[in-house]
Order: sequence, then structure tokens, then C-alpha cells
Amino acid sequence: MPTDYSKIRVIIADRDDHLRNLIREMLRNFGFIRERIRTCKEGSEALLLLTIERADLVITGMRMTPMDGLTLIRRLRDPRVSPAPGIPIILCSAVLDKKLLHEVWSAGANGLLTKPVSASAIKIHIDAIIDRPEPIVQRDDYIGPDRRRAPDRARPDDRRVRENASDDLWEL
Repeated sequence: MPTDYSKIRVIIADRDDHLRNLIREMLRNFGFIRERIRTCKEGSEALLLLTIERADLVITGMRMTPMDGLTLIRRLRDPRVSPAPGIPIILCSAVLDKKLLHEVWSAGANGLLTKPVSASAIKIHIDAIIDRPEPIVQRDDYIGPDRRRAPDRARPDDRRVRENASDDLWEL
């Protein structure tokens, strides 16, 4: 059965107007409702939007000012300051290296896309979040996806999974 996107509320945060509009149109083509998609230019605006209204997903860019995507993820995962600490987050970045990958993963992103983003990649990530939500862990300073990944929860392209990795931390 196809996913019903019509009730999902999304916040798109990116400094690039063109990319925000492009992602919004991709989401509309999937079946998201225009009125349920909010856009903003940087992380602190996304946090403000989340204090005003509920959202079910955040798609954010990395390089924004004054609050970048990594800082936004960390703030969203901190229950002491976040209006929605368990919200799924997908980060889009033009540059990806091992250090950034580790930081984004450790901060609590549910997905990571490299720019330029494609409709199929966004849809795959959103469907994975909806159809196979990751277990959520709670600590005093973090609510978000469990950073340990059991073999049965691994994505098909996750080359880091070992046969007996259920208690191992996700390693780079």
C-alpha cells in the first residue's frame, strides 16, 4: 500500500531558496500537502517554527547562518531545549567526509543526503523513516535514534554491518 503523505508536516531549512523550493515541489509530487510544508533559511528559524506548530519531519541543509544544520540537529535532540526532541531529521550536505558523517550521525540525524538531492533519494529516506522507524533512546541530554545498529535494522547499503554487530556502535 502506498504511503499517505497528506497528513505529514515538514519543515525544510536551507539557505538556498532554489533548493528549498525544489524540495517542497518534490514533496508535493509525492503527495504532501502544500499547507503542511514550511520553509525557512536557517536553524534558529526552524526551531522557532517548531515552537509555534507541530511538525513530523525536518529536512535541513548544513551550511546556514547563524545556526547551521549540525547545531540544529544537536539542539533538536536535546530535550532540555528542544520543542520536538524525537522528530526525524534528514540533513542535506554538498560536502561529505568521514568527520562530518560521524558528527551528523552522532548528533542524531536519521538520514543524510548529498547535494544535489534527487527526488528518489529523498523519497527513499522518508519512506525508511516512516516504514522502518529507528528505535528511540532517551537520556538526560539526548532523545533520538539509537546510534547502535542491529543487523536486522541495517539499510541494504550499510557496508559496516557485521554478522554479530547488535551491540557494536556504528563505526566509520
